[in-house]
Amino acid sequence: MRCLLILFCLSQFVNAKPFGAGTDLPDYAMDPSWMQGAGIVTTLGSARMNADAVPDVIGVSHAEDRVFWIDMTTSTPVWHLVTDDVRGPAALCAIDVDYDDDMDLIVSSRWDRRLLLFLNQGDGSFVAGTDVASGIDTAVALFATDIDGDGRDDLVGISDFDREVFWLKHYVDGSFGSKQQIASTSGWPTQLEIIDFDDNGAPDIAVLDSGPGAVVVLGNNGTGHFVQTARLGTGLSSFTAAVFEGTRPDVIALSSTLGGCVGYRNDDAGGFDPALTLASGLNGHQIAAQGDLDHDGDRDLLLNDYAGNQILWMNNRGGLVFDSPAAAALSPAGPTLSLLTDTDGDSDPELIQGSLPGSELMQYQGFGANPYSAWLDDYGLTSDTHPPEDDANGNGGNNLTAYAYNLSPVAEGEWHHLVLETGTSGLPSGVFHDASSDLGIEFIRRRGSASGLTYSAASSTNLFDWISVDLDAAAISVIDPDWERVRIMLPPSSDPCGFLRLRVDYN
Repeated sequence: MRCLLILFCLSQFVNAKPFGAGTDLPDYAMDPSWMQGAGIVTTLGSARMNADAVPDVIGVSHAEDRVFWIDMTTSTPVWHLVTDDVRGPAALCAIDVDYDDDMDLIVSSRWDRRLLLFLNQGDGSFVAGTDVASGIDTAVALFATDIDGDGRDDLVGISDFDREVFWLKHYVDGSFGSKQQIASTSGWPTQLEIIDFDDNGAPDIAVLDSGPGAVVVLGNNGTGHFVQTARLGTGLSSFTAAVFEGTRPDVIALSSTLGGCVGYRNDDAGGFDPALTLASGLNGHQIAAQGDLDHDGDRDLLLNDYAGNQILWMNNRGGLVFDSPAAAALSPAGPTLSLLTDTDGDSDPELIQGSLPGSELMQYQGFGANPYSAWLDDYGLTSDTHPPEDDANGNGGNNLTAYAYNLSPVAEGEWHHLVLETGTSGLPSGVFHDASSDLGIEFIRRRGSASGLTYSAASSTNLFDWISVDLDAAAISVIDPDWERVRIMLPPSSDPCGFLRLRVDYN
């Protein structure tokens, strides 16, 4: 008779990241073919362009005069041309101009100094562009928001030639009024964010003035009248505004020249606290996007590392405390634009990434980035205080083991082993076949890659030399949509002892 099986159960946490591998998004066919991928997408956005509920991708390519949208409804996205006849499209905004519940597009033309409207016919096709406004020189960012509190989205923008922030009133008949200046800037305005900083119900404005490299905050009194309420930093090159701590929006900014990333905490009194250093050594980087990528309730940062051909993730541990930047995904050749949008309806944002010529746009699947955190939440725990390597209930096994084998991280007492053939939770159990004297193990595992778990096994006769076991060839029975039972038996051998080792990685 062979000796009793010895089992090693290992659970390891492997630097979880919020995105999976990248896949190319469709592009249009270039003629001649050797020009394929020669353009650069210069503006990206997200809006529902047709009758389904899935947010689509909208964008422009300045050099090729193209405005386009990509239907993200199915697993195979479809590229649609809106127009290739806007001379130097610079900014793009989705807005329901005619109040028919279809998102129309307004595009700025750099060379013609115009804003052009393309009316959506409800199915993602558009009526040829008509003038919204002329004499607006080089609008480089456009937003739709209700500036004056009349219930209709107006148009807000920045012009780098005129060095100003402006808005156009949206009337009940669908037309727009003439340009009204909100503020002037000393240098080119390069970035615009619309958000209610003071919680008065009216959208405020933050604009990056490239002259001093400062973020200028303009407070709205609710009727479209603005006053400057803050001027943050110098030498800054990118920023974002969102609630990172408390209940009111904060500002995080980065200097690609100096390499510092700083946070300005909203003081809840109409201003901001002094700069707080969040990271350093980020020369050549820019803030690309922000969002809660790991389901812990805190907004994280994404940075584009142009020279390093990568996108970095700064995981927010709460408030304005961030992990050091870590690689989140790779970009083909110099990341330029990033867009976070949930294209598959699973509440996990995908990353749409633009780059230098080559592969124009890629999509990186959102993992749910931390399903472990969502599982902890079911037990009233958080990943901040109970990381995977921690032992929440003090029974000698880490939390990741509980996650991998459907055990409670809070139940008192020792964990139980799996009941063979019928169990739906528990640590792996040894199997001994009386008739053949074969040895093996049986365990349950989570189904699918969305869990972030990878189960692997190896066998040995001496505990030193290990041979990988093909789990796909094991006996597998489905328990339910989330779990399955796996049985591995050691092959017949003349060796008196046999060993199996089971390992779980969370990545």
